[in-house]
Amino acid sequence: MQTRTADYNSKRKIVLILLCYLTVYIVWGSTYLFIKIAVDSIHPFVVLAFRFVFGGILLLGIARARGRIRTFPGIREILGSVLLGGLLLLGGNGLVTISEMQTDSSYVALIVAAAPVFVAFFDRVLFRKKITFIKLLGVLVGFAGIVLLFWTGQSIADTFSLPVILACAGVIIFSFGMSLRHKLPAPHDSFVNTGIQMLFAGGVALTASIISQQSIPEILAAATLPSLLSLLFLAVVGTLAFAAFNFLLHEEPSLRVSSYALVNPVIASVLGIALAGDKPVQFFFVSLPLVVAGIAFMLYGDRLVQLVRTRFFSGNEE
Repeated sequence: MQTRTADYNSKRKIVLILLCYLTVYIVWGSTYLFIKIAVDSIHPFVVLAFRFVFGGILLLGIARARGRIRTFPGIREILGSVLLGGLLLLGGNGLVTISEMQTDSSYVALIVAAAPVFVAFFDRVLFRKKITFIKLLGVLVGFAGIVLLFWTGQSIADTFSLPVILACAGVIIFSFGMSLRHKLPAPHDSFVNTGIQMLFAGGVALTASIISQQSIPEILAAATLPSLLSLLFLAVVGTLAFAAFNFLLHEEPSLRVSSYALVNPVIASVLGIALAGDKPVQFFFVSLPLVVAGIAFMLYGDRLVQLVRTRFFSGNEE
């Protein structure tokens, strides 16, 4: 009986992990477009403040209603969530949101596609995780794609504009947070952990809005309907997707979780070009396959090599 229960729980967990991956892949791929629409008539600080404060209250409310908050998290767990919120939401998502004021959503999504490269780098530097030859090859291929992505035929100063630099900084900070996640104390429940992260990030963004004299009621009243609907999508659906992301960070290796970057740029680029009038960069149709291929080698190259060896060479060994 206990064996059957264990098998059932194991299968249920696998299904939950797959659903979380699917949620992060699809929803996060669309958030770049919704962020672009939201900041079109709403200041980025207000977008971040409303999105994260509302999201934090929503997740903690759900956790409370479902009895997930049986004991109040300890100070170390709260500080761990706060640090993650600063890295993932403020440093990562915050800088990306600001960059989209002057940058196409599809372009930003392609920059974010480099996240697994930085995750692998931080895993190696911080935790001495080895990088196999096939993964190193993936880094080089992905880097070549990023170089082509940035190259516009203009000067370096024109290519690396301030919005592009902000997006790059956001990716690096977000990747650092992903790599650091497994070493930080945090509430086990993903809703509680994400809720604390969002409340902290939203509080900081709200404070920044007040300091910069942004009147949230006036800004929301003057915002366009598409911006308001996009903000609502980010606050509700985007929040649930981030909770799924935090669950994966707790259950899965950080480099594997970063596989969202395989799908997000494709979805974001298609939506941005089809719905937002984004223009493909000069080497878009070359850089995108290189970036995706590089990340695929990083994540699944070892399995592919093992499969080829087993299928084609194992029979020759005697």
